[in-house]
Amino acid sequence: MNPANTRVYVKFVDGVEVFIPIDAVLVSENIYQLLADNEFDYDDNAVLFEFGSHDVVKTHLPEGEKQLPTAYELITAGDERNLQKRLMIHVLLNSPEPKEFFGEVSQNEIKSICQKIEEATFGYPDIKKWFSLHKETIKGLITN
Repeated sequence: MNPANTRVYVKFVDGVEVFIPIDAVLVSENIYQLLADNEFDYDDNAVLFEFGSHDVVKTHLPEGEKQLPTAYELITAGDERNLQKRLMIHVLLNSPEPKEFFGEVSQNEIKSICQKIEEATFGYPDIKKWFSLHKETIKGLITN
């Protein structure tokens, strides 16, 4: 492995919240670009991830432990499909207010996420509950 390459922990949800090591390339101190990996399953609604293929992320090392760097902040978006996974994991883990949450998200992307959740054969109950609870607010964001 090239010394500039390493593995970075990325937050995933696949039934439970876990951190999975993903191959990455060092960009600069504590900044990595995540590489494509078969863990990024875009077709499986049960698999959500905070950061995905080709995202550039800021990392930190857990204190007092010799572990891999852990991604915690997006610097540059990679694969465009990562946004939907990132948004859904955020809804599942944080239940944000829709106006703040969707502030920088395009109307087309909001529509796409809503459609995906409504049509999914599997969906996390807390995500479906959040969208149901905020349906009118979300509709307002789409029509404005």
